[in-house]
Amino acid sequence: MKTKTLFTLSLLSLSIGLTACGAKSDPKKSVKGTLVVPKASQKVIAKVLQKANGVQFKETCSNVPAGYKPLKGVKVEFVDSGDKTLDDTKTNECGEFSASVPEGVVKVKAKSSGNKELVTDVSVFQSTGATSLASTIPSNAEYQISSMQMTADNKIAFSVTDTVTNNAVIGIPDSALSAKIGVNNVGISKLDSAANISDPASVTLVMDASPSMLDKVRGKNQQILKDDKGHFLSRFRVATIAAHSYLDNVPESDESSLIVFDEYVRFLNDQMVSNLFRSLQDKNGNSITYKFSEDGFTKKESKLRLLVDLYNPYSTLYTNFPFSSDPYIGFEVGAVQLDKKHKDSPDVNVTADRAYPWTSGTSIFDGIGKALDTLTERKNARKIVIAMSDGGDNRSSLRKSQVINSAKAKAIPVHTIFFSDFLDSSESRRAKEAMSSIAKDTNASFIDVKGTNLVSAFRSIQTSITFQYLANLIDKAKTGDKVTISLNYNGVKASRSVTR
Repeated sequence: MKTKTLFTLSLLSLSIGLTACGAKSDPKKSVKGTLVVPKASQKVIAKVLQKANGVQFKETCSNVPAGYKPLKGVKVEFVDSGDKTLDDTKTNECGEFSASVPEGVVKVKAKSSGNKELVTDVSVFQSTGATSLASTIPSNAEYQISSMQMTADNKIAFSVTDTVTNNAVIGIPDSALSAKIGVNNVGISKLDSAANISDPASVTLVMDASPSMLDKVRGKNQQILKDDKGHFLSRFRVATIAAHSYLDNVPESDESSLIVFDEYVRFLNDQMVSNLFRSLQDKNGNSITYKFSEDGFTKKESKLRLLVDLYNPYSTLYTNFPFSSDPYIGFEVGAVQLDKKHKDSPDVNVTADRAYPWTSGTSIFDGIGKALDTLTERKNARKIVIAMSDGGDNRSSLRKSQVINSAKAKAIPVHTIFFSDFLDSSESRRAKEAMSSIAKDTNASFIDVKGTNLVSAFRSIQTSITFQYLANLIDKAKTGDKVTISLNYNGVKASRSVTR
């Protein structure tokens, strides 16, 4: 009897075990990420100046990149292939969410006021690193492929930005992208984010120092724009702030350099800085030579802070300011020093009279040409020029077509920024058209900005470089092949091509 009972219990146990094994399972997968949206263009002058002078700002959301804001308290839906919601959660104050969702989830959706609905693959949030970050765009914006370059026979780097803020769109899945070589479809074997794999870039800033940069910045109604202390903003001051803001967010793996042009083009390396500023003195009055890089490139953005400060004629570094009453130089009676050196700049002064070495003409084409030449020998595959000017070229030996052809031959995109005012003149239109065509024909972005929006323009291009997409094509492109990347994302289509 005892044996029978044990046998019966054994059968019962086996039956229970079989039922458990055959029962409908509900496996889960972990997802975790951050949802953000680009900040609209806004006045950031005061904060950048304060930060440059050493004021510390507490970053409440360290996971949110500069130029973006978190999507707070937004409902996040997890949907299957039939668009059925299987689970949901909400983001916290920093746009973060975390959940364990059913295996059937293939998409993540999030709606937020004033923005397009964010819809992306769940795979974006199943990895560590930058790909766990995704952004939407303002409701009145569209997606655009704003820059492209071939970095190898079967590798292409491209940026996706929106048409309103020009910031990078982050977290686009590979399922939204397709590629062609010529008329033939080609697969993408791998898609990465430059931020996620720390793929380094070499970037050269080309900055205008022509006489018109001394002009006051004006608003739509021609009112003079001022800083938070009531001092007028010149174009030089705004451009200096924009350059410092750009350097604030350069990834540690990237290397940067600076070209300043007026009638002449100066690539700022150790030798050029020594030639231009022979009257540098330390705080004790001793003559010094500033050395930061023999070849002009550095991964330490702090080393470029002094160069940016020296670019600014309104800097307190110039002890004999104003150094000329000549109207050609452009300083008005009563002009004063306004901008302290950046906190990372060394304690130096420029003591000689008329020490400021620029403001004599505009050679933007030669400046871009010099940037292309300096980038050619850099080892990084991603090479990029960012050029800013407030007027038309009147001194260059190079023609616009030569600059474009050189950039195309070197596969280097030239982002251009036209820093204009609200007065529409034929001269301004010609200058803007030239800057626009350089960017378009070199597969880069063009931004026409006015007033303090220059700061946002520099930041937006910086985000497009940091969050650039890197696609490995299955097939190799040959010289002369046209390579096209197409985007079909959230109902919006865009494409751009580059010739190998």
